[in-house]
Amino acid sequence: MQKHEEIHIRQWHTLDVLFFEVVGIITWFNPVIYFYKTTVKHIHEYLADEEAASYQGDKEQYALLLLSSAFGIPANTLTNSFFNKSLIKKESICYINQDPEKLQC
Repeated sequence: MQKHEEIHIRQWHTLDVLFFEVVGIITWFNPVIYFYKTTVKHIHEYLADEEAASYQGDKEQYALLLLSSAFGIPANTLTNSFFNKSLIKKESICYINQDPEKLQC
């Protein structure tokens, strides 16, 4: 996460944002400037994420790190548990369809 912010600083993203804020103040009546401001911010986030992910090495792990920090939960909680749920579902269906004494699923 800190690497992401360091990339913003190193690539001078603050100057771009400040420039578009000043242009937005001067041309407040132009609706296109608001589109430009949000687009530039999204592009900066993409550039910083791309470089931070390449620095870490694995883009999937970096994405899990971002999600886990955004939701405030451990990264392993974000992984699916379809296998366990389907096993429980299969056992439940098997239990419903058979006598409890003959349960052989």
